[in-house]
Amino acid sequence: MNEATIEPSAKAAAANAGAAADEAINPDKVRRFLDGLYTSVHYLDLNAGTYAEMSSHNVVRERISAQGNSQEQLNFFARHMVDPAFSDDVLKFVDLTTLNERMGARKSLTMEYRTVVISDQIDDRAENPWSQCLFIEGNRNPDGTLAHVLFATQPIHEEKLAILNAHQRLKEHAEEQAATLSMMSALARPYSNLYLVDYETDQFTNFRMDRHTEQHYGEAFRTGLYRKIMPLYVSQNVVPEDQHLFEPIMDARQAADLLHQDPDYSFRYRVRRSTGKLNHFQLHMALAASDRPEFVLGFANIDDVIAGEEERRKAEQEQLRIIDALSREYHSLFKIYAATNTIQLYRTDGEGLPPALIDQLVGGGDYSQTIESYVTNFVVDEDQQRMREATCLDTLLRKVPERGLYKTTFKRRFQGQLLHYELNVARTVEDDGSITFILGMRDANEQIQLVQTAYDAAESANRAKTDFLANMSHDIRTPMNGIIGMTAIAAAHLDDRDRVADCLGKITQASKHLLGLINEVLDMSKIESGTVDLVEERFNLSDLLEDLLNLTDAQIKAAGHELHVSVSNVRHEEVIGDALRIQKVFTNLVGNAIKHTPHGGKIRLSLSELPSNQPKLARYEFVVEDNGVGMSPEFVEQIFEPFSREVTPETQDVQGTGLGMPISRNIVRMMGGDIKVQSTLGQGSRFTTVLALRLAEQEETNVANLVDLDVLVADDDAYSLESCCHLLDDLGMCATGVTCGKDAVQEVVKRHRQKRDYFAAILDWRMPDMNGVETARAIRAEVGPDVPIIIISAYDWANIEAEARAAGVNAFVSKPLFRSRLARTFQKLTQTDEDLLSAPTELPVEQLGQLLDLSGKRALMAEDNDLNAEVAQEILGTTGLQLDRVANGAQAVERMTQLPEGHYDIVLMDVQMPNMNGYDATRAIRALSGSYYKKVPIVAMTANAFAEDVLAAKSAGLTAHVCTPLDRRPLASVLRRGLL
Repeated sequence: MNEATIEPSAKAAAANAGAAADEAINPDKVRRFLDGLYTSVHYLDLNAGTYAEMSSHNVVRERISAQGNSQEQLNFFARHMVDPAFSDDVLKFVDLTTLNERMGARKSLTMEYRTVVISDQIDDRAENPWSQCLFIEGNRNPDGTLAHVLFATQPIHEEKLAILNAHQRLKEHAEEQAATLSMMSALARPYSNLYLVDYETDQFTNFRMDRHTEQHYGEAFRTGLYRKIMPLYVSQNVVPEDQHLFEPIMDARQAADLLHQDPDYSFRYRVRRSTGKLNHFQLHMALAASDRPEFVLGFANIDDVIAGEEERRKAEQEQLRIIDALSREYHSLFKIYAATNTIQLYRTDGEGLPPALIDQLVGGGDYSQTIESYVTNFVVDEDQQRMREATCLDTLLRKVPERGLYKTTFKRRFQGQLLHYELNVARTVEDDGSITFILGMRDANEQIQLVQTAYDAAESANRAKTDFLANMSHDIRTPMNGIIGMTAIAAAHLDDRDRVADCLGKITQASKHLLGLINEVLDMSKIESGTVDLVEERFNLSDLLEDLLNLTDAQIKAAGHELHVSVSNVRHEEVIGDALRIQKVFTNLVGNAIKHTPHGGKIRLSLSELPSNQPKLARYEFVVEDNGVGMSPEFVEQIFEPFSREVTPETQDVQGTGLGMPISRNIVRMMGGDIKVQSTLGQGSRFTTVLALRLAEQEETNVANLVDLDVLVADDDAYSLESCCHLLDDLGMCATGVTCGKDAVQEVVKRHRQKRDYFAAILDWRMPDMNGVETARAIRAEVGPDVPIIIISAYDWANIEAEARAAGVNAFVSKPLFRSRLARTFQKLTQTDEDLLSAPTELPVEQLGQLLDLSGKRALMAEDNDLNAEVAQEILGTTGLQLDRVANGAQAVERMTQLPEGHYDIVLMDVQMPNMNGYDATRAIRALSGSYYKKVPIVAMTANAFAEDVLAAKSAGLTAHVCTPLDRRPLASVLRRGLL
């Protein structure tokens, strides 16, 4: 009997014995639990050094007293009741001074020995019988050391002899077992657990054991009874779905009968580990190589094998998918075996293959004969010899690459037609290393047609070049004729100054036209040859649009056109790209709109940012729209072809090369974008350009001091008004829009009388009833200098600057409006204004108290950082504000609900706090019932200072936003608006 077998009984004995000992040691009562289990059991008190007998054989009781000194009696036992050959080892085993260390955390400790034959009553043997002694834990002291243990002895002679006899039997039959052991040694290499089973005695012996089995089963799986171990293994390891596989081998004799019918029996099953991982195993059984009634049982982990099979299965499926794909492309598909010179049909639609040949292919016919039959009967005469050479096995072995295809084409006659066919061959290698080929045939008439189409396209290109030269000759000669003619006229009238000046002006105009033509031709040539290199540089869209307007301003004024420019949703102004070529595209589009729109027409430019699914790219849409002459549907289809121009009575005097639009679209497409055209003859045109540009690093602008400032916008153009208001809202400001100067004056005066002045007024210069300057003059007359006024216009500021300054205008912003331009303008206003809220230097703490009297006002401050709270209390204390502090958002909500409504006039809320952050706390306060909680000012005081942080605070219900470290001027502004 080994430790693993005895321990459950020992534990039970220990528990029962401990219970008995707690009542007072009663040998009669305890013996009912232990009778027949052990030869003797003694209860040892290690603290007192004493022991008491709980159960004992009569002969043992005669030699060892029922109680006494523990160590003395154990030493007596070791010297007088143990075979002298084992006495020293047993003395060490019963040494109580080292028992704590040896027991450790184990519940029992066991040792085998031979006992001295005390009486014939025990046994009559030629040698001393085997026994075992063991210590069993009773309980422990508070420090973890053993307090009480059981010391027991138990005879194990029969079990020990069975094991020794088994080993002796193996030794005696070593030669007979040599073949079996050799077989087991060979099996041991792939098998992690290997056993030899005697199916007559049901005894098994371990030959090899893996670490998992060692850890979980230990000695129990080294030797024992097959009928006990196999059910235990199956129930604790094998997944329920596979347990039925073990039913035929649960009994050793039944397994042996099975092996006599099938000497090499195996199956696969699955094991679920404690971690949840699923492993695959194979069980293999084979009769021993000797004549003894034994068989070998092996367990092997085959996870790698299963994985390999899965990979092969996937590879086969992939090959089948490839074959299926090829089958759809090829009307016939074959497999050629090089080693056997055979061919097998994979698939055919029967096109052109007679039934007899199909039958031969399906049966796996001779390749050389089959291909010869096909060439002779179907391939046209002039291609037969070439095809024989191209398809013979030697050619395939030499020319078909390991990767890729070997191709050839031929012609054949089918149903009275001459058809082009293509033959493709790919090399493959079988599992045994033999070479095979996959051969496919398909109709090549479509490919021939594509070649013909390409040829026709080349011919068309040649014709286009001829047309190009003809157009070039005409277009170059026209300005050259003007230059030469005007030069001659000027030479003939040298004395007529006015005539010469007129000639020189026309010569200059013709020269510019000629230069533009040459430049566009060179640009087109570079694009077609692929020699254009795009420049990658950082630029600002606002600057690019401003440059565009400056370049086209003179043309627009000369044509008397009305220009409307708008920008919407442009969140990324700094980008990377070829600014010069983008400018060329936009200039060409706007120039076309100017030229093809009659005098006094309307042109609209718009720039917007589109959604992008790539984080480092932004997409922009640039639209040029006019109400000009428009284009016919036929010309819209060819507008991007070189030298394409539509000549109508309205456009016959418009000069152009017909290269501008092809050049523009090619540039845009090189940048990954495109140009779309919509036009109606007589009504106008719309060109939409979409570009994708890489984002440059954005320079964040701190706009916290602009949040919640009220701004009035006056613009008679509804689209421009909406765009401006949207930009102001994006900055965190509050925009109000009106459509004329009169309404702007009334709105400003109304708010002034309510003592709720606008922070600023933005006025469009060109408005029908009162222009921007007149409106500014009227506002100043009513409210004085307190409200900053900004003029916006698409026209040059220099023309009206003096008049506007005199009328009280503070700043000018050119259209189109960009977020960054507005932010910079407002920052300048706040930095130069002499008002308390916008002085350029920091406001001293003591001056804050002088300028802002908040006596009698109460504030709740939620701030988890003690230092920040101390700074805020020191600064706000100078104003007379009574300040209560809590440490987080949850406490702020609790305080607000505990006190009466209206107790606090304002709440100062940090954003990042434990338990509940400022955003969630604000939402919780706003959700409380009562109008007070909806309206009470809640101000964010946080280091999160970017525009998106301001918007996040606003969306959470916070009234205003102040950055830390505390800037006292914005803080004073917020407090004044919230409390005064």
